[in-house]
Amino acid sequence: MSAEEKRMGQDMAEAMDPGAGSGFSKFASFTSEAARAVGDSLSNLAGSLTGKTLEDRIQEYSEVYGEILLHINDRMDQLERRQSGLEEVRLSPELIRRLKEMKEKDPDFFTVETQHRLRSEAKFARIFSILAFFLSLGALFAALFR
Repeated sequence: MSAEEKRMGQDMAEAMDPGAGSGFSKFASFTSEAARAVGDSLSNLAGSLTGKTLEDRIQEYSEVYGEILLHINDRMDQLERRQSGLEEVRLSPELIRRLKEMKEKDPDFFTVETQHRLRSEAKFARIFSILAFFLSLGALFAALFR
């Protein structure tokens, strides 16, 4: 094919679709895409006949499901550890009976306000005892070094 014939073919292709670039380049890209599609189809067909495609899919699914099973196994181990920790914390029937008796004797003891009041009283007692300790330590040093 001469250069003149190529130029005439390009001119004709552009005349058919003037707004979309060169018709010749479109034809060339179409043929390369068609060749690629045919190559992919032949590759898929060959893979189907030899079993390679199936083997690749099985390998991929095996990896994915293996990861899922490992995650589920780790989660089950965590739940078993948590359950065994909860079993150790269970209250004995004797302790439950004593707590019920305490609640009957003093129902206000189990309220939030009472618990806050008891905590603040305990904090005050702790601060007071630390202060008393240091005062007695000071008195001891004063008596020793007099």
